[in-house]
Amino acid sequence: MSTAALAPTADTATVWLVALHLGALHPVEQALTVALAFGPFLVLGVVVALRRRSDRAAEEAAGEEVADDGARAAQAPDAGDGPRGAPGRDPGRDPGRD
Repeated sequence: MSTAALAPTADTATVWLVALHLGALHPVEQALTVALAFGPFLVLGVVVALRRRSDRAAEEAAGEEVADDGARAAQAPDAGDGPRGAPGRDPGRDPGRD
């Protein structure tokens, strides 16, 4: 084996200098790297959880409105009770003046 093959060239020296320069990361740099790598996924998870919570609350509110409308419909007079219960009639008008 020749010693010329083991001698560092300009290209390999540059690679080794860059690798040595990077070295081990400081703990703060490690934390920033981890935050940069996984932070967006954590933010996405929080946003999805909040949207699901608000959608669930909106569905429950809509369900309560439907239940309230059903209760009002049960208390409303039937169409056969007279002119005020007939569909298409204005309850404020006198039924004899049609």
